[in-house]
Amino acid sequence: METLRITNGFQRLSDANLKIRTNEIIAGITANFATAPGLAALVTANGNFTDALSDAINGGKYEKALKNQYRTELIEQLHLMANYVLYTCAGDKPKAISSGFTIAKTPSPAPEVSKAENQKLDTGANAGELKYSFEKVPGARSYVYQVTQEPLTETSD
Repeated sequence: METLRITNGFQRLSDANLKIRTNEIIAGITANFATAPGLAALVTANGNFTDALSDAINGGKYEKALKNQYRTELIEQLHLMANYVLYTCAGDKPKAISSGFTIAKTPSPAPEVSKAENQKLDTGANAGELKYSFEKVPGARSYVYQVTQEPLTETSD
């Protein structure tokens, strides 16, 4: 059974996009998870946010603060509903997708890191410099370079 994750990113959405995403999620939940225990709370939080959003457009600091408070409550309700969907689906990806939430891609295994190819060591432009080059190794995130005095022995540092 595949372990599913929901990508939310609700905090990064603009107010208008949050409203749109929430309406899509509510439609998906209503159609496929109508008995969800948190659905009424989510719909109420969405209504409060929508009303506060329209009041904040021409309002002052109080209206904007109230809108931000309702936005935070709405995002909390969305997170709770996402957890419910993941629990209820129990790895059933089509059912999870039908909720309206965005399901994260299943990560593919990282390729095995191989030895660097076409290694070249040349003298540098200045005395005491060396220029080392090689082809990029697929899957490598960093490289470690080690230098020691010749001859290389088991006790070399």
